Amino acid sequence: MKFFNHITRLRIGFLKKTQDLFLIQNVMCETRFRSGSVPSKLDFVFSSEENIISDMEYEAPLGNSDHVVLCWRITVERVQQPEYNNTKFNFWKADYDAIINELNTPALLPLLTGTILARDPGSTNR
Repeated sequence: MKFFNHITRLRIGFLKKTQDLFLIQNVMCETRFRSGSVPSKLDFVFSSEENIISDMEYEAPLGNSDHVVLCWRITVERVQQPEYNNTKFNFWKADYDAIINELNTPALLPLLTGTILARDPGSTNR
């Protein structure tokens, strides 16, 4: 009896999880047929949106299988990917001496007063 209770809890947990995730079950008919047993729905095709899965077909089983073969159409939307600028800068190639000389021009010095760039490079007061 414990085994059947465990199976029931698993089934309920599975059903609850599909509902929590708002999944839509697209298989509506029985998918397993075994002689001497009641047909059952054991196969699932879940989708996250309605009308994505269409034209569900239940084909004959392959070989000795007692499960039908499921075929369906799925609608997908192609999303345009934005073009990314893959430019990578190599900062080690910069001419830092020329940059420092440009920043030390008399016209820029009043603008840099009080900034770290205006300090004497040899100063220990940082």
